[in-house]
Amino acid sequence: GGWQSVSLFDEKGKKMWEYSGSPNDAALIDLDSNGVNEIIVGTNGSGGIIAFNQTGKKAQIAKASNAFSIGVIKENGVNYIIHSDGGNIVIRSVDGKLFRTLHLPSESFEIDEFKGNQAIFCAKNKKLYVFDFFGEILDSFSLETKGRNHKYINTQLLSVENSGRIISTNIRRANSEWCLYDHNDSLVYHESYLGHYPVVCEYTSGSKVHLLLGCDEGVVKVYSKI
Repeated sequence: GGWQSVSLFDEKGKKMWEYSGSPNDAALIDLDSNGVNEIIVGTNGSGGIIAFNQTGKKAQIAKASNAFSIGVIKENGVNYIIHSDGGNIVIRSVDGKLFRTLHLPSESFEIDEFKGNQAIFCAKNKKLYVFDFFGEILDSFSLETKGRNHKYINTQLLSVENSGRIISTNIRRANSEWCLYDHNDSLVYHESYLGHYPVVCEYTSGSKVHLLLGCDEGVVKVYSKI
């Protein structure tokens, strides 16, 4: 986020290549079905959707207006590219052809598991909405407790083993925060820190699930227990 470079590093931390155009977001997808992922990037302005292979070779996938978010969604075993395009969310085949336009709240979105199925997460007016592949609403949650007026940045639904709780990250001036809510809209945990554009992701190391939290001030935290 924040129009910063997209870089590919090897497992030892060595930078293999960098793209310093105007990226908003990036995701991994196997575009040519050869078993190796390409990196798809949504760009700011009219840069559209572009792709890079492992060596950094660039290819244009599709035109788009300010692709703030980009991801991969699967339906019936088939991968599709999903990204924001102006005020809409667009689903494309791997060759960039338009498959479906979803008129959803599009203030950023995430692709994640919801009750065992892949779903689309959108935010608007301090609420998080969950949609399926066809744009049908599955559920909605409040992002903030009463009286707090922060900007929605990023959210992720945690895995089933963590009771399906939701993380939301918010920002105000130079201070950011992230909040952990349960499905009853109760605040479970809250933490404030300095920095903008906080992002959170969940990953597995061995048999344990961890949370990785970072922002543009270089702050990175790993949580191994919630």
